[in-house]
Amino acid sequence: MQVIGLGLLIVVFITTIILVRNSTAAPYTDKTITFTARLRSASGGVVPDGLYNLRFSIYGQESGGSALWSETYIDTNGASDGQDFRVQVTNGYLSVRLGSQTAFGTSINWGDNLWLTMSVGDRSQTTPDWDSEMTPRIQLTATPYALNSSAVGGKTADELVQLGQGKQTDSSNNSSVFIDKTGSGNLVQLQASGNDMFTINNSGNITLGGGSDKSIAMGEVSEGAGNSLTISAGTGSDSGGDLILQGGNATNINGDAGNIQIDTGTGNNGSIALGSENATTITLGNSGSTTTVQGDLHISNIDSAEAGELVIGGNNATSINLGQDTSVDGSVTVKKDSDVALQVQNTSGDSVLNVDTQNNRITLGKTDDIATLLVLDTKTGESDPTGTNGAMYYNQSLAKFRCYEDNAWRDCITPLPVSVLAQTDTTTDSLTPVDVEDMTFELAANTKYYYKFIIIHEADSNTAGVGFGVTTPENVTMNNWCVNTTAITSTTANPSLGSYCGVGDADAVAGTNSNSFTSTMEGYIQTGNQTGNLKLRMKSGTASENVTTKEKSFGMLQIVQ
Repeated sequence: MQVIGLGLLIVVFITTIILVRNSTAAPYTDKTITFTARLRSASGGVVPDGLYNLRFSIYGQESGGSALWSETYIDTNGASDGQDFRVQVTNGYLSVRLGSQTAFGTSINWGDNLWLTMSVGDRSQTTPDWDSEMTPRIQLTATPYALNSSAVGGKTADELVQLGQGKQTDSSNNSSVFIDKTGSGNLVQLQASGNDMFTINNSGNITLGGGSDKSIAMGEVSEGAGNSLTISAGTGSDSGGDLILQGGNATNINGDAGNIQIDTGTGNNGSIALGSENATTITLGNSGSTTTVQGDLHISNIDSAEAGELVIGGNNATSINLGQDTSVDGSVTVKKDSDVALQVQNTSGDSVLNVDTQNNRITLGKTDDIATLLVLDTKTGESDPTGTNGAMYYNQSLAKFRCYEDNAWRDCITPLPVSVLAQTDTTTDSLTPVDVEDMTFELAANTKYYYKFIIIHEADSNTAGVGFGVTTPENVTMNNWCVNTTAITSTTANPSLGSYCGVGDADAVAGTNSNSFTSTMEGYIQTGNQTGNLKLRMKSGTASENVTTKEKSFGMLQIVQ
């Protein structure tokens, strides 16, 4: 087969290739070329109607060389599956949109000389045998509308922004660059080696890219002070716009956010001022954040005429650290004469701690039905720290509050006496001492005690004496005293026949005439490095004569500082 009359129809083809919607350079999404031709057989007759396999190629030279682009219209897999792209020929005429099957891409420079050719394939096969390419090749030329390509929107090249190394002057009173973006694309997108460096999207957001750190700097001056850079948010009739500085977001949800660093340049002096002129409120910190001040923090007086406030942390800060660097001495000073010079409140606005500098008073909590607790430091070891008069802490090992008084540590709270009460009588006729029931105290090591037993006792006869004593742990220092009293049940009893008590085991003396008497035994004990028990003991002064310590006998033990 051969193509006849193509030279006449090529005018239609060339007219369509460049034709756009209007004479402006507005973007157009259709990147195809309309091509129309008529097929004739080798004998010159019109080919039968039907679907034909066609192949088109564009070359950068009139003959020879390799195709810059090719496109094939064939039945790729049978007509039933919608993959039949063969071209319909009717009365010999065909029309295709070149580039609809295979995009032209970047291999074609439309500013160069280009030639088009085509081949016809065996129409009965999905992989046809092709005729040789049409010769001669058809050179692509301009259409009348393409003659306006040197102008954009009626403007010539010298009226447009030039991206070359030349120089352009704009003496008009209009904007040098004006773009009215109506689509969704970016307003400005600048790249270096295919990487975005500067982008302004259609919402006005500016992005600096390129995979490395970026900076914005004012130009240098030859001498004197450098130029200032001012960044201002928008103004409004009612209020100004907010200026927000935000560190970068991590792409990984568990990653760290970018930091914000505000610093001065190199040199001898520099300062950072927040709210130095007009601000009435400065807030530092947020919920779940830590606000740290390193070095000196100076908060100047707030203008009395404007009665502003300085808020650090507000309602959301979880931690505010002042003087965090422990390598240097520092202080936090509140200097104000007021009944609320310093106050700590809960979220309900109730005072938890109040410092009254007018009356030299520190108040914990307030008067209500909720107690505010003062908790002192807890030390786990038994040994006391280095003290100063007036100091106080809680010793966990000793389970004691410790106070430093008169240059020595003592238990802040004198322990209450421990008491015992005999629940039953204890009777013996033995000369060997026995323990009195229920009259036993536990003693700690290295502790001073005062003890006292009030003993109700009797004997079966007035010849049977009774003796009382105590047993203790080893290595104790002690003194004991005993006082005899009158009989409880008889005023005629002879007190001189009462009890005797001394150090060590009980010593028996005269009897009690079968009447109940009271005797008091007391003493002082300093224990050593061992624990043990203090026990009241008794024995009969006469073998086989019963003596009895009665129930309701009483004992008391008191720690001595």
